[in-house]
Amino acid sequence: NAEPQSEFLRERHAELQRQIDNEYQRPVPDDIHLHELKREKLRLKDQIARIEDEVSRTGRPWVAGFLLRGSW
Repeated sequence: NAEPQSEFLRERHAELQRQIDNEYQRPVPDDIHLHELKREKLRLKDQIARIEDEVSRTGRPWVAGFLLRGSW
């Protein structure tokens, strides 16, 4: 998807996956930190899906609603 919001979220989603992978490489992974990272990753996945759904239905993202949700 070429939408800037979606691309930014995809990059952040990939960064969270790298952080999760790195945490699992530690001798004793921090379960609480892993849970937080996974929750954030899932939240981003949901936001990406909402943006892509809006783009597929209307041809444009719902930018105002996206930004007002406090996603940053």
